[in-house]
Order: sequence, then C-alpha cells, then structure tokens
Amino acid sequence: DKWLYQRGTNQIGREIKVREGVFLFQNTYDTNDGNYGVTCEIEKNLIKKVTFTNDYLISDSNKKKLKEKLIGLKYDRKIISNKILELIKKYGVVIID
Repeated sequence: DKWLYQRGTNQIGREIKVREGVFLFQNTYDTNDGNYGVTCEIEKNLIKKVTFTNDYLISDSNKKKLKEKLIGLKYDRKIISNKILELIKKYGVVIID
C-alpha cells in the first residue's frame, strides 16, 4: 500500500501513464486568486501539449507564451514543475509559497 500510493513521500504533481511512451503530468499551484492547474501531455519524453485549468487567471497572450516556453522541453517532473512555477510567476499569477 505504501509503495503503490507513495504515501509518506513528497510528490510533485501527478503523473499518469496513458500508454507506452505517453504520459500526462498535472500539477496545481496555489495563487492569491485561486488554484491554477497545468496539464502537460508527454510523448517520447518531450512535452507535446499544455492545457490549463482556471485559465482566466492569466491573459490569452501570456497563456500562449507559457505554452511556447514549455512545448518541446525534455520531460523531468521536478525540472518541469519548477519551470512552470517560474513562468507562471513571470506571466502574471502570484503564487502563494
């Protein structure tokens, strides 16, 4: 049970295997205006697609910039989560630490 659910470990986001070589990575960031979620579709270890929840928190032009900066990056859960956090702060959402 501990291994299966990784209880007691500090997890960064959630990773779901869709099929061989394709994963979804989802993480939610707490902001002053509510939760901001980012989901990345990973294929062959590269980010192929990015979608947002509560996307009204960032303007359309800044969402486009976020997507451009993330798509094509090599996937590493910790590095990508930190990069998303950095970009969200840069493009207009105040993150609660």
